[in-house]
Amino acid sequence: MKLLHLSLVLVFSCVLQVKSQGVSDYAALDTFIRDALSGLAKSESKFKEISPVVQGAIDFVSSIDPRRKTDQQRGIQIIQRLNDVSVDRGNKQVLKNLLGRVFGSVWKSSTEAERAAFVKQIKNFIANPPPSAALPAKRKRRMTYEWFDEVSKRLYLLDGLATLMFAIDSTSSMSRDITIAKNIANQILNLEDERKNPVDYILSDINDPVEDLKPTITRPTTQLAQFAEDIGAIIPAGGGDCPEMALTGMLNGFSFAPQYGSSMFVFTDAAPKDATVDNMANVIGAAFGFDTKISFFTVTNPLCDSNPDYSKFQQIADETGGFVFPLVDSTLPTPPTGRKRRSIATDSSNRLPFVTSELKAHTTIYQGNGISTIGKRIFFNIDDEIKFLAIKIQTDANHEQIRLFNEKFQQIKTRNTLGNVVLYKFDNPFSGTYFTLIPRSAGSYRYTVTAAFKNPIVVNTKYFMNDGPVARPIPHPVQGIQNKILISITGYDRVTKHTIAANIILKDGTKTPITLSPDNGSGAFEGSLIPPTSEYKIQIQGKTIGGKSFTRLTSNFEQAKPIAFVTMYAGEDSSVGYKTRTPSFLIAYKSPGSPFAGRVETSLSTSKINDGEIANLNLSSARNFIRLFYTSPTAPIASRTSDEIIIRDNISKKILHRIPILLY
Repeated sequence: MKLLHLSLVLVFSCVLQVKSQGVSDYAALDTFIRDALSGLAKSESKFKEISPVVQGAIDFVSSIDPRRKTDQQRGIQIIQRLNDVSVDRGNKQVLKNLLGRVFGSVWKSSTEAERAAFVKQIKNFIANPPPSAALPAKRKRRMTYEWFDEVSKRLYLLDGLATLMFAIDSTSSMSRDITIAKNIANQILNLEDERKNPVDYILSDINDPVEDLKPTITRPTTQLAQFAEDIGAIIPAGGGDCPEMALTGMLNGFSFAPQYGSSMFVFTDAAPKDATVDNMANVIGAAFGFDTKISFFTVTNPLCDSNPDYSKFQQIADETGGFVFPLVDSTLPTPPTGRKRRSIATDSSNRLPFVTSELKAHTTIYQGNGISTIGKRIFFNIDDEIKFLAIKIQTDANHEQIRLFNEKFQQIKTRNTLGNVVLYKFDNPFSGTYFTLIPRSAGSYRYTVTAAFKNPIVVNTKYFMNDGPVARPIPHPVQGIQNKILISITGYDRVTKHTIAANIILKDGTKTPITLSPDNGSGAFEGSLIPPTSEYKIQIQGKTIGGKSFTRLTSNFEQAKPIAFVTMYAGEDSSVGYKTRTPSFLIAYKSPGSPFAGRVETSLSTSKINDGEIANLNLSSARNFIRLFYTSPTAPIASRTSDEIIIRDNISKKILHRIPILLY
């Protein structure tokens, strides 16, 4: 009876507590946080850290507390959680979300004057961190100074750290090519000048069967030498038949929670044995969740399989913004068994430009694919905020006749090739319109233009569903109905005001304009759209303060889905004690059409959902209230005090919703 009463209270609260929250209110919240953390946006390795903080603040504002705590009381409780939980790899993303919830508490509990003072202090703290700038003395305006004191202590979470991830095939058939794989991996490790930001390390094993997979190795930033020794110690053995458990090995790496915005490099000579629908969805979902590009170094081993099917690797690379590169030159004659093959270059130096471009330029500003039936001309606006540029074009057939021209219509002849991938790269490129000519003989093609910036200008999006007077934040757009969208620009101080336009852009380059709200100078714009049925990105175009045309894209491809979930409550601000059974409440918005069938699971094997490993969801209404019961583990797991509630579509197996849970 008490549980039923709590359910009614929560559902009623869903309607009452945030009834006046519209997209414009979320836009103001977004601007408040991005303004406070604008100093981080000057560091290319740190600007990506702002998004999880904004998401945490939105989660705070859109969720409820059944015990009717004030926003200030909730904020104090969150700070206590932050004090109690260790900062390790497995907890970092949920801790950033909680830091964002503190920002949300400040936002809801403060006057406009107090918010402005808070922003000023945070900006000064980032620009002049201790010991050069001492913490301000406590004053009477508690919300301004005490909250600043608490938040400033935790800005270390936004450190810009990245992870270098390797998944290396250690089966017997790799004996012929393991040396070159190790050489490339070590070259990647030694490219410190290209990275500019600190990294930690993950090494996962690829083998077969699963029982032969070696434990995943993690190393902190201070143990580069030890990590290089870990790679050097790989001795090929086992494997049996040629297809290997490659996706399982990759997922093992992701299970150790890499830093956001990292890169994974996979080395193998065999097709994946475990490319099931579930595993493909899990790998791509993990890559999206951690904003990770996955690139592959593959080789055809005729003693194993003369025609391995690497199409699943290509699909993963396409989805995540990576590429598939040849590990060795498969066009060379096959030597007798037991002898080493020659690589494309014995010192692997021809791969270095491709690897450095992956590490130096993580932000994609143009991307597309197609079939060049009559030849194709593709244009790129290169602006004055770009300090490094990489243009990669991959074809199925002839790539020799690909041409690139700069802003003066001069052909750029310096380039690198590796297999069927062509790379053009530039330090401090001249501004203007570049274009590439892809010949008819190239067949299918795919291209990406990635960049590193002097001052990042980055586009971010959030989607909302209007529910009466309330705009509810949803994790992705819902197909077939109108969605509200909030487009915000980090680094808007580098943009000429009133020049911004936005488009939906498909993989083939087709554009559909989005009508935006007037520019109020904040860098946050409202719009609405009925999303396309195929995958797309949001593109913004405008002019920099230097008057140069620029283009930016969202990080990942969006795919409208038949349903979206909003978390209203999942423990007290997504925090649950050990050995606790707690209700979670969600609202689901479904597109018109057939009923939805999905399943709910948890990230940790020691936790439960509805007292089992999974719970089934069958929904038919356009708007659904959902109650779940989450049971936390009975004891902490080493280096991991966070969990997730995950909702999947039964058909595609794709992850539709994640609820982070901090365990204490």
